[in-house]
Amino acid sequence: MIHYSVDITVDRPAADVFPYLADVNRHASWMGTSESTALSEGSMRRGYRIRYVTEEGEWELEVTDFRPGTGFTARTISGPMDWSGTFAVQPDGQSASRVTSNGTVALTGIRRLLEPLAGGEVRKKERAELERLKALAESQPV
Repeated sequence: MIHYSVDITVDRPAADVFPYLADVNRHASWMGTSESTALSEGSMRRGYRIRYVTEEGEWELEVTDFRPGTGFTARTISGPMDWSGTFAVQPDGQSASRVTSNGTVALTGIRRLLEPLAGGEVRKKERAELERLKALAESQPV
């Protein structure tokens, strides 16, 4: 199993950054997915389901914990890998915030043999997600 934990400082208040985490329609712009679709009605909450299309394949996730204003935890229901993780944002001074992403990835089938080699790539992709999120959030007008 691959464990990762990455964080980044965003020069925007947490209240301005949180919508990027909670709005599935914004996920494709920073998560590295070609498509993100809410499978549940309404706003993100516990039990909410999301479909992503990535270069690795199609994923379905379920939100297992939702904390308004601070983040969410989710896990795969289906997809090319087993994943569970948390995205969170918290204030970091008066006008900045700290965004963290941590979780685990377990490759399935014969690909499990590649896990020792895949950890660095997973961490690199997770870091790139947060860097895209930072760029988007900081480029928006105040």
